[in-house]
Amino acid sequence: MKRHVFIIKGYSKTHQELELDRFYIKKYYDYFSSISGGAFEDKEITHFQDITTSDLNNAIADLEFDYVIILLIGHGATQNNNQLFQLNYSEIIRAGQLNIKADKQLFLFESCRTQIDIIDTVDLNDEIPKFQSGGVLMMPIERRKARELFEEQLKKCGDGVVVCFACSSKEVAKNYYFSSVLIRTAFNWHLQPLHHFETFNIVDLMNTVSKEVNELATRITGESQQPQIIGNLNFPFSVSKF
Repeated sequence: MKRHVFIIKGYSKTHQELELDRFYIKKYYDYFSSISGGAFEDKEITHFQDITTSDLNNAIADLEFDYVIILLIGHGATQNNNQLFQLNYSEIIRAGQLNIKADKQLFLFESCRTQIDIIDTVDLNDEIPKFQSGGVLMMPIERRKARELFEEQLKKCGDGVVVCFACSSKEVAKNYYFSSVLIRTAFNWHLQPLHHFETFNIVDLMNTVSKEVNELATRITGESQQPQIIGNLNFPFSVSKF
């Protein structure tokens, strides 16, 4: 199966935003490279930064995949029910018009967003397997098995597009809460020994993420932020460690 992750960093208005964008891009890169994220290889992850529309279209024009994950980190808004994304200093695009040829597509929008002093972070340090069930040692699966489980779940899903937004329409996405909770929830699920040869899939994951992000944003900022998912194809997002 031919699969790929595209990480697209949009325009950063300040140096602080640039550093934080890069921080979370690295977190996503590390996650998708890990067994939990499906064990994507380096050649299966492409990162674009402040790219022009023409260069982006040229870069993806001749590529075809069975499955792609398209992550967009930057400033955005909605206009006439279209999601806008600031690709660079001078260009704002309708992200849904990205012409990536793939039967199955998962879009993740970390936009729009504002900044305050508190930034929620996520730790991807793996834990050393511990003895469970009276001394039984659970052995972590290998990368080959992680890819196999990931692709088995993909084959169960129909063709189509799933889009995940960091917030609902007319809300503001704050402080990377969406990315932080999404990655942390998926990775913590991966670490649990009770999951054996399983995947945690995007529709189920987003149900948990939406609730936790809203609770976090409301507690810290006093404002609602409810991540939204459009589409019901349950693409895999996390693979069990054991």
